[in-house]
Amino acid sequence: MFSKKITRLFIGLARGLRFIESLPITLGSWVLAMTSWIIVRFFLENWIAGFPLTSMQVPSFFFNLLLSFSCTALIFLWFLSRMARVSIETAAKVSVFAFVGILIPPIVDFFVFQGQSVKSFYIFDGLTHLIGRYLTFFGDRPDFGITAGVRVEVALFTLLSAGYVWWKTHNRNRSLAAAIGAYTIFFFLGTLPSWITLLFLGWQKGFLAITGVDVAGFFLTPEQLFLLPFPDFLATLSVKMALFYAVFLAFLGGIGSWKFFPREWWSMVRNARFPQLFYHSGLVCVGMALALVFNKSSLEVTFFTGLAFIVIQMAVWMAWLTSVVVNDCFDIKIDQQTNSSRPLPHNIFTLTTYRALGGIFFVLSLVFAMIVSLKIGILLLIYQVFAWIYSAEPLRLKRFPIIGTFVSSVASWLLVVMGFLLISPDTHLERFPFVLQWFFFLAFTLVLPIKDLKDIAGDRANNVWTIPVLLGEQRARIFIGVSIWLMYGLSISVFRESRLLIPAFLCGWFSYEAMQRAKNSEKGKLTFRTLPWWILGGVFCYGLFVVYFAMKVVS
Repeated sequence: MFSKKITRLFIGLARGLRFIESLPITLGSWVLAMTSWIIVRFFLENWIAGFPLTSMQVPSFFFNLLLSFSCTALIFLWFLSRMARVSIETAAKVSVFAFVGILIPPIVDFFVFQGQSVKSFYIFDGLTHLIGRYLTFFGDRPDFGITAGVRVEVALFTLLSAGYVWWKTHNRNRSLAAAIGAYTIFFFLGTLPSWITLLFLGWQKGFLAITGVDVAGFFLTPEQLFLLPFPDFLATLSVKMALFYAVFLAFLGGIGSWKFFPREWWSMVRNARFPQLFYHSGLVCVGMALALVFNKSSLEVTFFTGLAFIVIQMAVWMAWLTSVVVNDCFDIKIDQQTNSSRPLPHNIFTLTTYRALGGIFFVLSLVFAMIVSLKIGILLLIYQVFAWIYSAEPLRLKRFPIIGTFVSSVASWLLVVMGFLLISPDTHLERFPFVLQWFFFLAFTLVLPIKDLKDIAGDRANNVWTIPVLLGEQRARIFIGVSIWLMYGLSISVFRESRLLIPAFLCGWFSYEAMQRAKNSEKGKLTFRTLPWWILGGVFCYGLFVVYFAMKVVS
């Protein structure tokens, strides 16, 4: 009788799994479903605890939870696909329903400890003790660090992984390997601060000499990110781990996309417009450099400051990629004429999937920026707004001469402001010379039409009246080239540095010649598509002279 019930249970589970595997799923629906579970988990554990977080603590705690579980989801997705020998889509369907298990810890802890306050986060320990904890299922103290609820969660995911792999492969050894692998993954994530500390401090102090005290000191000691203080002492661990998880998530997402969707991955890489990526990164760095000069401040470089710099740069890149997706979605007809190799005209993505990808870039750009500073995150949101009204209907301001370039200039100026505020101790623009802000603004307005040269035919056919469309190719070359040369000359007065005369003349001449010699073709070293690289090269060289003379003045 008992065996029949067990048999019926397994038959029911098998039918349930087949039903789950038959469900339709898209990139957008998977991301939304997994994010929903994470939000419910955040609400549940705070509700049970009586909502103890302050308004300053909520963002850092939430971003840490969101990014840590996002990393867990991607690792679990890849692991399940490989061990069970199923497609990544099938593994995604199973993981959506399995992820309900992340709700277990706060519920179990509430009943086990009868409402007493328990601290569930990570285990801080040295290498020797970590090995012991691994062999004893996280060791003692189920009321602190890896609590009883988390251990139930890990045990459940371990058993489910082993069971699903056995059901798909009927291989006991593979099922056992899946159980060991799943437990190892969750143990590694649960003790991650300890491994990070071992990696970065072990070389100095000795790997066997690192203890839990060292880990606590590394992750719980408040410090500044650039010149911005952490929002709260209790949020220190969350902010530091969120920074690490942001980099880890970008790495996992990039590697996973390349591994499972190589055609789509390469298409997005080719479509990223690398000159624009470097341009955006450079604007943030320019703002930071100006803040160091005008605030006359010094910057202490630490591990987490470096990590924050990488995260800010990734946030800016993802903001740019979001604008690329938006632009491509509304420029399909133009791209069919002048950029047929882009993802949508080339049928690499469906429009639905491409939009979902843009949504992911959009959210991650804001989350990454807000880990470092809520103000920086808001500025990046405003950047996204300007990018939207530039490309998207019904406004689509890129159709109107001057206005479209003006909007792009505002977006570029915001990136300089972001960099300046990162290094400004009082986080405002009081020490940013007004004349210099207007110089950047004017330079962006006059020079940004470079990017429209390659799209003249498509823009004209679709009534997008850019400067190159209005003036024609040859006159646009002269106008933009002279504008660049003019900006180099004007910079001598703005920076009040007469020694910049020769570098400004040479870089201006180089840029003007590059404008006139560039070919309107797909192939060649100097074409309308590669022209931004040449212009940015001149700007970079000139920037070195500016920095050199500025350092001379400061010293």
